Amino acid sequence: MAPPRLAASKLERELAQDLRRSVLCGELNWGREAVDDGWDQGADVALVSDREKPVATGRLLQRSQRWWLDLVAVLPRHRRQGLGRELAAFLAGLAREKGADSLWVLAPPPSVPFFQACGFVRDQGDSELCLMVRNFN
Repeated sequence: MAPPRLAASKLERELAQDLRRSVLCGELNWGREAVDDGWDQGADVALVSDREKPVATGRLLQRSQRWWLDLVAVLPRHRRQGLGRELAAFLAGLAREKGADSLWVLAPPPSVPFFQACGFVRDQGDSELCLMVRNFN
């Protein structure tokens, strides 16, 4: 398995979006508008590949003066191998390089333990989404 890296071409960004659609829309029943939100243009999109095929993706973006880890998705057969954690750590490192002092994520409740394992703490939340933060200081 290759380490996480930034998508280097338009095709790789499209492959990342297809992977997100498969996992987040197809498996978790998210609305397509949540995945095809137009934010990819200003985001850093990361991939983890297995023999050239993307198996995990996530993105880093800055909105409202905050840095966000967003749309992390791992194909089912590649879960529980640490790929999501590697991806989150890679994007957190990139956020720090870009000057972020914290990284935020909106997590559905079933994902909260994953993000806690990645160093995030719950800031606030309700039954649908939990706002979580990871401070770098």
